[in-house]
Amino acid sequence: MALQEKLDRFKQQQEKCQSMLSNILAKSASSRSTPKPALAAAAPFPSARPLK
Repeated sequence: MALQEKLDRFKQQQEKCQSMLSNILAKSASSRSTPKPALAAAAPFPSARPLK
């Protein structure tokens, strides 16, 4: 049964990691939806300039 216990522990760790990643993604998505003043005031990217 040691193998089954290791598998159960692995599954618990996997669920914990998945939960953490989901939380990080949710925070990242919510922070992207609100523009930051520093980013809004930044100069446009060079790729946004028209090509000559």
